[in-house]
Amino acid sequence: MVPQIPDTLNAEIVKLVEKSKGDTLTFQNMLSNMLNYAVKSNLMGMDRVTLTLSEKYYLSGEAYWADSALLAQLKTEVSKIKYNQVGDPARDLVVETLEGERLRVSTLPADYILLFFFEPTCGHCKVETPKLYKDVYQKYRNESFEVVCFYIQQDKDEWREFIDKNELYGWKNVWDPNRESYFWYFYDVSTTPGVYLINKDRKIMAKKISVETLDEILSREFGVE
Repeated sequence: MVPQIPDTLNAEIVKLVEKSKGDTLTFQNMLSNMLNYAVKSNLMGMDRVTLTLSEKYYLSGEAYWADSALLAQLKTEVSKIKYNQVGDPARDLVVETLEGERLRVSTLPADYILLFFFEPTCGHCKVETPKLYKDVYQKYRNESFEVVCFYIQQDKDEWREFIDKNELYGWKNVWDPNRESYFWYFYDVSTTPGVYLINKDRKIMAKKISVETLDEILSREFGVE
């Protein structure tokens, strides 16, 4: 029996794959099944297994049966998740506020920082961003919690209009118009909204979670009902 903890599962899955190498077909089936298990898992942090298997076996050439389409797909996926694993240090970003001031995310005094990447034309963002503001930010704004609401496009008028329309004032509204922070490289913003909760040790505590799940986590951390 293995606890359903991504780091533990990752280590045990590699052990199984290594043990299967005595037979070519067993190795292929074991590796393929374990990769499928990781990719399809709904457990947060299981992309660590996807990253490990992809780099250790597929992209290294050890999974010789993998065709070019699969390898290209895995290479793309690895580029999205490599630098934003749960439990790893969060990559620092230097960005610009709506008012034109420079801001280094890691220097914010809050114990918990939410990096929230969005774009106003995203249908899901139109719903989730105001909900995040009303249901989470307003609830925990007096705790050691800060939201860095990151506009990932370059149309300042569009951005300002969205902020004003939804009255998103008080939290940190930021962007990177000159693309200096490489935010898209360190964080997966291929789909929006992109959600990353960073703890006081400046490590990624949770990611790709709903507003409701974020509320549950913060309620537990702060002891707030």
